[in-house]
Amino acid sequence: MNTLNCIKHFLNKRVPAALLAASLLFSQGAPAQEVRGGGGASLGSIAGSETLVTVVLKAGAEDPNLQVSEVRGETISFTNPKGNETVYRKGDIDHIRVQGDVVQRRLPIVRGSVALRPEDQMIVDQARSRAGEIFRTSQDNQELRIQAAALTAYAGDEEAAGYLTSLAESNNIRTQIDAARGLYLAGKPAPGAVITGALDSNNRNVRAAGAELAGLFKIEASTPVLMNMFSDRSAQYAAPAAVALARLGNREIIPGLFDMIGSISDEKNKAGVRALIILGGEDVIESTRRRIRETQGLERFRLIRVLFALGDEDGRKELIRVFNEELTITPEAALLLASDQYWDAAKYLQDRLRRREDDTYENMSFRARNANALMTGGDPSAVHVFQDLLRRDDNKIKAEVLDLIAESGARDMLKLIQTSITNVDPALSIMASNAAMAIANPSFRERLLDLRVSP
Repeated sequence: MNTLNCIKHFLNKRVPAALLAASLLFSQGAPAQEVRGGGGASLGSIAGSETLVTVVLKAGAEDPNLQVSEVRGETISFTNPKGNETVYRKGDIDHIRVQGDVVQRRLPIVRGSVALRPEDQMIVDQARSRAGEIFRTSQDNQELRIQAAALTAYAGDEEAAGYLTSLAESNNIRTQIDAARGLYLAGKPAPGAVITGALDSNNRNVRAAGAELAGLFKIEASTPVLMNMFSDRSAQYAAPAAVALARLGNREIIPGLFDMIGSISDEKNKAGVRALIILGGEDVIESTRRRIRETQGLERFRLIRVLFALGDEDGRKELIRVFNEELTITPEAALLLASDQYWDAAKYLQDRLRRREDDTYENMSFRARNANALMTGGDPSAVHVFQDLLRRDDNKIKAEVLDLIAESGARDMLKLIQTSITNVDPALSIMASNAAMAIANPSFRERLLDLRVSP
């Protein structure tokens, strides 16, 4: 069929314009991009169709679940599941792989949808009992007793709930704040007078804590005060106010949150990332995409983290690029991607685990996060790292492992923390008991994480 007849044939069939463009390109002798799978399909035969493909770049990165929309000279346009266009240079593509179906992302784990096994329930009951014991025997350590009371109050202990309420009604504002945090973890009503008093305080630390509580308990009436704090130049006010306003669903602060991400203050840029993720939405995603094109370095990486956390495909693609090209950020990118089952990132972390490193806290902390990412991504063999770190004498690293286990909500971790629950150190025991309760109860886990991520 000559070129003219080819044109008439496609016009008569009323095929999509993209497919016509691709066909013309191939009929004129342009080099074809290699297509693998699909029974020998060519790029021309799938352009404009609903066929799903994975673009494999020469650098090794992969971009799955795309449709070929148009072939233009040196570039190929693809459409992702949300209808957004992605354009790749042919010279950057190693090959295009036809998928049999959508490449499924790892499904989010539904916590608590199945009853605990009897042996697991025994460990959770042990954690409740241990927390109750610490609550009854720690009269000389109020901070520890509040932590124990929060767990036991959540489990239905009225005495513990009454204890927290009585402290929230005391005359000491710092005690009131600690008790309010305990009440939040226990799932009890907001101590409104405490939050109002804290926000009216002249003490900066107390006022910042009041902002955090206003967001946790979703006190709408606190919005004017929080907006003033958000505009403050100091991170001590602006950071907790940003997260609190995001919890209240205030979208007026979005432009200011992007400014915070570019701040030299770690507290501010972390709060900006967290608040944008809490707010989410297409407006945040679109604004983040635009900003990424205008920034570089760590600020750009923070924006990519926002997109990735919001499940945006462009965020994942950018994160893969960072992993492959920006060596100083590769470890942090690997942690995120391995959790999302990106094989190259998982291999990088596995190789890192095999490396012999000094037992500094920084190295052990990364090992813990490394193992957590691999296990989240489906590699249970990394559990040996948690086992090793929980046997160390360093309570700080033990606490970090217990935090990661609580965050994971993974029920197969319960047996791993049983020894820590019965530890003679009551502070460590409470952390392990919190982790057990977080695994057994998704709502407790969410509240525990809310308290941990607050600035």
